[in-house]
Order: sequence, then C-alpha cells, then structure tokens
Amino acid sequence: MSKRLIHSLAAAFLALALFPLSPAAAQPLPQDPPPSPEVGSFVPGELVVGFDFNLPAAEAHSQASALAEAVGAQVAAVTMGAALLSFDEQADVLATADRLSQQPGVRFAEPNFIYALPADVEAQPIEEMSDVPFRTPEGEQLRSVETLKSLRTLVRKGGRTLAVPTYPNDASSYVLWGHWLIGANLTWPDQKVSPMVCVVDTGVDVNHPELKGRALNGYDYVNDDKIANDDNGHGTHVAGIIAARTNNQQGVWGLSNGKVLAVKVLGAQGFGTSFNIAQGIIHCANSPARIINLSLGGSPSTLQYNALNYAVNTKGKLVVAAAGNSSTSLTSNAYPAAYAKDAVLGEGLLSVGAARQNTVTVDVNGDDVISPSTETFSRCAANFSNYGSWVEIIAPGESIYSTLPTSYPFYRSTFNGLDSYADTISGTSMAAPYVSAVAARVWGTAVFNTPADLAAHLVATGRPLNIAVDPTVTSVTDGYQTTGYAGSGPYCWPGNIAPYGAAQDTSAATYLDMAAAMNRAAVSFWVSDAQTGLPLTGAVVRVISGGKVIDTSRVESLVNRQVDLINIPGSTPFETQISAKGYLKGFQTFAETRNLEPGYLYSNLVGGHYAIPSGKYIHLVTTYKDGSDDVNTVLYLPAAAPASVSAANYGNLYEAPFAFYNRDNLRDGFPLTSTTVVNKSKNPYYPGEYYFLVNASGTLMNTARPTVRVFFNGKMIQSIAHTGTCANTNTLWRPGRLVSSLSGVQFLTDNLCGGEELNPY
Repeated sequence: MSKRLIHSLAAAFLALALFPLSPAAAQPLPQDPPPSPEVGSFVPGELVVGFDFNLPAAEAHSQASALAEAVGAQVAAVTMGAALLSFDEQADVLATADRLSQQPGVRFAEPNFIYALPADVEAQPIEEMSDVPFRTPEGEQLRSVETLKSLRTLVRKGGRTLAVPTYPNDASSYVLWGHWLIGANLTWPDQKVSPMVCVVDTGVDVNHPELKGRALNGYDYVNDDKIANDDNGHGTHVAGIIAARTNNQQGVWGLSNGKVLAVKVLGAQGFGTSFNIAQGIIHCANSPARIINLSLGGSPSTLQYNALNYAVNTKGKLVVAAAGNSSTSLTSNAYPAAYAKDAVLGEGLLSVGAARQNTVTVDVNGDDVISPSTETFSRCAANFSNYGSWVEIIAPGESIYSTLPTSYPFYRSTFNGLDSYADTISGTSMAAPYVSAVAARVWGTAVFNTPADLAAHLVATGRPLNIAVDPTVTSVTDGYQTTGYAGSGPYCWPGNIAPYGAAQDTSAATYLDMAAAMNRAAVSFWVSDAQTGLPLTGAVVRVISGGKVIDTSRVESLVNRQVDLINIPGSTPFETQISAKGYLKGFQTFAETRNLEPGYLYSNLVGGHYAIPSGKYIHLVTTYKDGSDDVNTVLYLPAAAPASVSAANYGNLYEAPFAFYNRDNLRDGFPLTSTTVVNKSKNPYYPGEYYFLVNASGTLMNTARPTVRVFFNGKMIQSIAHTGTCANTNTLWRPGRLVSSLSGVQFLTDNLCGGEELNPY
C-alpha cells in the first residue's frame, strides 16, 4: 500500500458509497469528494496504465518509463501488462489519465481506485442452539442438540474400533448455525481432499491453532513481502470459515478440508487499491489454488477486470465475490461482484448475498396485519445484504462465528472489541467464503471442465429462495434501510413483483446447499428391542453401496434409539445392515435397495424403524410411522388348534403352539408391535399356517405404512412393507402367512387388502 494511500484514506472513506466503515471506526477528518458520481475514490497522484496484458514485464516497464517521463512521474510498480505511475499529489489524475490513454500502445489509463472491506455490520451475540434444522423430503425438521450429541459413529483407528460423535465435536459446533443449515454436517467426514482456496483479503494468521498447516502465506502486496500477516482480523475470519480444523474438540470447524493461500491486499483498516488487488488476483491465478475468494468491493476497474479475466478464462479459476452490505440493488461500488452478469467473466464469477439466521415476517398483502402462518419466511436476506438480478447465490452471513488472529494484535480487537481466537462477524464477506469452501469441496469430489460449470452446479443444486415482498414499499433500492413496514422486513427476497422490478428481482438466485452440491444424503433410523420397545444399545447399523461400507453407527444411549448415517452418495443404490449381539447372527440386511435424492436427511423412511427381537424362536415384528395411529396386529394360529394372539389377549400361552403377544402399542404410543412363536423344550414349532393380519382403516393403513419383518433364530427371513394402496373401505392387510413344518420355517407373502374375508376362521 502506497504512502499516498495511507495519507489519503481518512479523506476518502466517506466517498465509498456502498462499503463505508462503520461509524465507530470513522475518523472525523476533512474529506474530498470523488471527482464525479461515476468514479470512486482513488489515491491522489497515482495512475494505472495498461498495455497488452501479455506484454513481458521488462517491456511493460520500458514503455511505462517513457510515459512517466512525459508526465513527470515515476514507475512505482509493474504487474502483468500494466504499470503504476506515481506523480505529484496535486496533479489532475483524471486529466492525466485521459492524456495517457491517447498514447500509442496504451490500452487504458485509470486512477488507482481505493477498495475496502464491505461495511461492518453489528453481529448479534449467539448462543448454542437448542434445536438444529435438518432438511428432509417432508420439510424442515428440528432435532434437539442433546439428541445429536448422543449419536455415535464407529471408526477404525490404530487397529481399534472407536465410537466417536457422529457430528463434529468442536467446542462451538452448535453455534455454527449456517453450517447446519446448508447441510455441511451431512458431508463433513468425506475424505477426498479439497483444492486450495486463495483468500485475497487482509492476510491470515497462519499460526492460528485452528489454521496452522491449513493456511499458507502467499504474498503481502501492502507491505511488499512474503508474510501475509493479518493486522485487521477479517482475512483470518474468512479463512476459518473455509479451512479451520474440524472435529478437534476446540474452536470452530471449516467447511473445506483443503488449504487456504493468504494474499494480503488490504491494510489494517481494511483499505487497499485496485492495483494491489489486481496483483493479488494474478498471484492467485498463477498459484495452485482453484478458487479465489474476494470479500471486498469498490469501483469498476479495467485493470481488475483484466486480472479477473486472466484468472477465470486463462487459468480456469472460479472467483467468488461478496455482493456488499448496503442493502441495495445498485452496483456502482459493488465490484467485483457486480461483474457476475458480464458476458466474459460472468459464468466464472459468483456474486454472493447474505442470509439471516432467523425468520422474517413480510406483509405480503399490504393490509398492515401479519398472519404468522402465511407471512413468516425463512432463509431471508440479512438486513444489510445487497440483492438484485446480479446476485446469484445466497449463503449464511449473519453473526458468523469464526477464527480471529492469536499471534499478534489486530485492528478489530482494539477498535471493534472482537475477541482473539474466535468471534462473530456479520456480512456478505462471511457469506462468500461459505460458497468458496463448498466450491472447493465439490471440486474435490466431482469433475468440472470449467469454473463456469462449477458455478452453474452450485446455483442449480441450491434451494429456491422465498420470494415475498410488501407491496407498500416506496423506495425499492433502499432495502432494509427504510422503516414503517407491518412486518419485520419489506421482503424476504424481492422478485419481479410490484413495486420491485427486474433490477431488484433475486428469484434466479438460490440458497447454497452443500449436501446437494456434493451429491450426498443421509438417513436416520430408530433401532429398538422388539419386545420391550427400549433402545437396543450396542446395535450396529451400516449402509453399504457397491459393496463398500459408507458409514457405520451404533446405538449408544439408553434413552435415544436413533442413529444417523451420513455422507451417502445420492442417487446411488444402497442397503442397510444391522448386527446386535444376542439378537442377530452377524449382519442382517434390513432394507431393500434404496436411492436417495441428494441434499436430504431421510428420517421417515417406510420401514426405517428397526425393531430387533431376541435371537431365538420365531418373531413377527410390525413397525409403522406414527405411534398415535390405532394399528393392531393379530396372529391366527394353525387351524389344527384355532386361536389368535393379539392386543386383546396378549401374554404367554403355555399350551401348544406356544405363541404370545409382546407389546400393545396403544399402551405407550410407540409404533411397534411384536409377536413371538416358541417351541417348548426341544419340540418343533406347531405345524401349519400362521396367518398374520394388520388391522386399521384403509385410510390409516395407507398413511401409517406398516412394515412387517419375520425373524427365525436370529436371522431376518422376510421383510414386507405396505404399499399404501388399500381401499379406504378395507380394514385388514394380510402381509402373508408363516408356514411351519418339520423341514423348517418360511413366510409366504400375500400382500392382500380387504375385510373379514381375510380372516382364516
């Protein structure tokens, strides 16, 4: 950063119409307005002159020296095809630029624009969540943090099998609301290493405990050295969202398992120049990094545009840029994000808006009365986020908890009161690294020919936004900056709905979905003792796809029968297997082959409640979706000794054929019934056909979707799920008949709906 910039920052910062510093950080010094509304603030006495972008540095320096001599300037620096000229601070920069742009060989001449971090936004203190949202095919499902903490996954380490928490055990895991909302918890164990992300920012504390070995020094273009220390704090916060160590019982966890390359282009107060930023972009373009994160903004710059073009179209990098924090659809100082719709850059550059954590109420019919059931919306715009047709993807950006420098003092600690190690910051600056990190994870698991293909994939796999507006809005470009709406905001996200128009329409954007973008899904199962209904502790559940074990979990809690299996490839057939000592002989396959749409946790699958009986005798076990449903089962004994076993007469029957009913589901509302058939002493099972019927109205039968499983001496010999197609007049479903003979036991499938005619007697 030049001395002129240091001297002129106080005079320039109020001219940054979209990205000013917060009032707390502003210094009450005199200022000079920008020369015209179309041109942003720039460094006095500095000019960027561009030649052919591929011109060798020596030739560029030679041409720049000749031009500098003509205007009484000096060549301060040279980058690819351009040079920075330094001359008298009192000189007319714009007039000099116009004069030099007319010279032979000069492709452009422009001021050295001042860029800045997006405006600081006050972050609200956040506490550990009590419930965490999961995306399911039926809608959003809230699950308690205490339940999630009790879940365990089995892993092999050092020749031993260990039961470890299913979800990251980092100390602040349950304050990272954005991670859970985009489905990062479903994908985090994926072992494929992500490509590097280049963070063009205020630098990064590469010795931070959460980033050591994950963050690397690139270059410091402010101080012109190779150590990109972060004396502001912003860059370290961005880097932590991307690459903080995961599952290490401390701090935060990052979304990518790759590295970040720190390139410093902004100083302690968050200011930098278009020349330095262009240098930083070119540095990233020539590095091994595949994604470039730009959480900064300012005026359009030809030099910066050329650097972005080189990164995207020559070097194949994806550029992710923060849209800005001024709650407007205007783009005058929202570059580089505003290049997102450019014909040359647009497909390889993503502009990122920020979403809030909590819901918003919008008076969509303009009657000044809010109906909570129809006018409350989630995943809405943070009240600072820019929006509009040029914003392409949305990510969490409000009160985001991430790393801050520990190795040295930094500006935001002294002047903004942020804690060393980690704290919350809000802004589109935080939303952008969410997208960069997910882009890296996706690029590490799938092949994309161009950055445009990856960008399109991230948008296509995102969730649709809630488009809702208050029709009484009068100033459509002011966003949340105006007040007086009946609801808590003038919109969730605006569409092309009056009074908003095409410029404000954000409906083409989507909400980032990491699990869907990585083609990953998850399943949640209940595992119970079929005779008691209690959690079957010690039961091991695993999913297998293509002969490979994807994930393995174990029931650990005496009060929680749930297991989650995560990081399952979407749209890929898999099966579920279970083992339980004393109950099953080895692993038994419990579910038919399934395909899961990526991006979801499937917690209500038909047959997804696994109730396991003891490892001897014959058992008929029925589970269904809702314990409040009045679903009964009846086992009709062979005709040679007519009798039945049901909830009406459960208990041990001591005469042959020794059958008894284990559970009456209506006594405790738990959706499980089971019946056992025993052989007394060493006698064989009573010979003949045992008819098994499920009793409920047809409507209830179709919604309860019962699944019947038959076990014989620790092996599951049959599983049949109701298809949900009984006529409403039917009251019985006969899944089949158990046949016992001297040669063994088998189950004959009937799958019949009907009435009393299905009763064998």
